[in-house]
Amino acid sequence: TAHAPTLAALARDVGLSPSRLRHLAMTQLGLPLSKYVLWRKLGLASRALAAGESVAEAAVAGGFTDQPHFTKSMRALIGLTPGAARKPLS
Repeated sequence: TAHAPTLAALARDVGLSPSRLRHLAMTQLGLPLSKYVLWRKLGLASRALAAGESVAEAAVAGGFTDQPHFTKSMRALIGLTPGAARKPLS
């Protein structure tokens, strides 16, 4: 499976220092870059759940390292586990 690029790699790709990239993300997005990336991953995984994928498949689709990481992140940010969120998403 592919892994998410590091902050250093992203910064290098766009020709900025990591600190400048973090600053711009906070300025433009209104939240830390790491939080934005996590929300994007949750969105991808949630769409996979809504499409009928298993929790494990949704975790992979979202770019999470594993199913427990997806479950922990979803519970922390929206207060539901992927299993509990499946019904409202479908």
